[in-house]
Amino acid sequence: AVGSCVHAFCVPGRGAWSQEAGLLKGTKARAASSSGMGGCCASRRHVDTPSWRVPFASKGFTTNAQRDHEIDSVVQNMGQDGKVSMVNLSYKDLGDREAIRVANALRESTTVTAVDLSWNFIGPEGARSIGEALKVNKDVTSVSLDRNSLGEEGCRYICEALMVNETVTSLNIGWNSVGDKGAAYLAEMIRFNSTVRTLDIHTNGIGEDGFHLIAEALKHNKTLTSIKVGDLLSCHIPVMQGAKALAKALKENDSITNLVWSWNSIGDLGARVLAEALSHNATLTELVLNDDDIGDEGAKYLAGALAHNTSLKVLVLQDNLIGDKGARSLVEVLCGATCNLSFIDLSSNRIGPDGCKALVEAQMANPRVKVTLDDNPVGRDGVQALDSLKAGREEQERNGSTRDHLNESVAQPNEIH
Repeated sequence: AVGSCVHAFCVPGRGAWSQEAGLLKGTKARAASSSGMGGCCASRRHVDTPSWRVPFASKGFTTNAQRDHEIDSVVQNMGQDGKVSMVNLSYKDLGDREAIRVANALRESTTVTAVDLSWNFIGPEGARSIGEALKVNKDVTSVSLDRNSLGEEGCRYICEALMVNETVTSLNIGWNSVGDKGAAYLAEMIRFNSTVRTLDIHTNGIGEDGFHLIAEALKHNKTLTSIKVGDLLSCHIPVMQGAKALAKALKENDSITNLVWSWNSIGDLGARVLAEALSHNATLTELVLNDDDIGDEGAKYLAGALAHNTSLKVLVLQDNLIGDKGARSLVEVLCGATCNLSFIDLSSNRIGPDGCKALVEAQMANPRVKVTLDDNPVGRDGVQALDSLKAGREEQERNGSTRDHLNESVAQPNEIH
């Protein structure tokens, strides 16, 4: 029997949701299994858990002695006549002592442009040294400190540094338990910093007050283009309050083009609030709403917004509750004359054969749009429709290549003269 979990189309270059902005990286390990009827299910909650705190050695990496030797080598090559441009010491079980060594070398470096110290145990003291280094360093453009132990104090040191630093354009400080006080420092940095363009602050224990400060700061920021926030449920923020605060920011912000707002369980009502803001936003080009409990009604609200929005190119709705009815709502927009979407990801929803066939027909009517339907119960009919679409596109590509070759052959004599 043909299984109903299908691997449909994926836009080239978007594997694991790796984007130029650096924010749309795969953050969940989806576990899918087939039922006796050929159906499928995916995990309903991301798998980023405190399990990353497993001791370094038990993960099968090098010993502490080997790690220290590697740090010695990296630090030595970070001098003024250094040989490295990228420092990657993630997953090395670094503490404050090791972070201070790296920071001291960073002060003198003139070649390093990117520093990745993620998945370690760096605390406030390490963050203080890193912050002081960033105040004087004029070359680093990317800093990743996610999944450390910075806390609110460490967050303050980094934010204070970025009020002075004028070269860092990308900061990842997610999973650091910065809380509301840390959020206040982040909000001040967002409001006044004019160089950071990519910011990841998800899963930081930020409460309602802190999130409102950040949302308010976004109204005034004119340079941030990509931001990742999410997992507000773990912070006990009322879902609708968070959605409304973000919606207000989107209405006034005219610089953000890439927004990741996942794992918040905003539901259909939250989708309605965001859809209303989307109708008035003219700059957002990529929107990710993974695992947000959005169902058919929510899809309908988003579809209505897309009928008026002309800037959005990519919409990601993985791991939601969208069925055939919601799929048909999206089909109406995809076939509309005002639709500018080029890619929509509906993986791991509840779309059956009818919804699948409708989406395939929409793609045939609008070849510019590609839809991913991985891990949906599309059944035999859906698989056949997807196979037909794939065959048709392959034929178009072959014909296009043939035409290009013939055009080149015709143009070549003219080029000689």
